[in-house]
Amino acid sequence: MDRQRLIGWVLVVWSAGYILYAIKTRLLEVGPPLAHKEWVYFIMAFGGVFLGTMNVRMAAARRRKMGL
Repeated sequence: MDRQRLIGWVLVVWSAGYILYAIKTRLLEVGPPLAHKEWVYFIMAFGGVFLGTMNVRMAAARRRKMGL
């Protein structure tokens, strides 16, 4: 597995994990309201999933182009 694809998967898994954590523990549970910083992190996690998916797809396209 090349580095670009590995980093893409790390971004996808890490960001998806944070999204699931935030939904499960912060949005669905009773507790203090979310701070502004936590909303920013939650939105940035969606950007991480997007960037990770782009990395994985670009690595696959480069691999097909090189004929491997």
